[in-house]
Amino acid sequence: MKIQKIGIALAAYQPEPQIFFEQLKSIQNQTFKNWVCCITSDSTLDAIYGDSQFESIIRDERFKWSVNSERLGHRKNFQKAIEWALEFS
Repeated sequence: MKIQKIGIALAAYQPEPQIFFEQLKSIQNQTFKNWVCCITSDSTLDAIYGDSQFESIIRDERFKWSVNSERLGHRKNFQKAIEWALEFS
């Protein structure tokens, strides 16, 4: 069976930038390259967007970003990420 594309769902809320960077960099550096990572955030990502170490990740089109207009809570935020990842995979 050939896997066409892997969908990764990632829900965030006020991620600590260094740990978040390491997590996303780990995903980006996987040997399997045909994936999409859908990140939904229950908080602003201004600190991430303004941090130069995230430039290569933000430019990587395999990462999809969404900031919720209102806080959904961990369960609904993750559900949103899963549903979005399924659309791309």
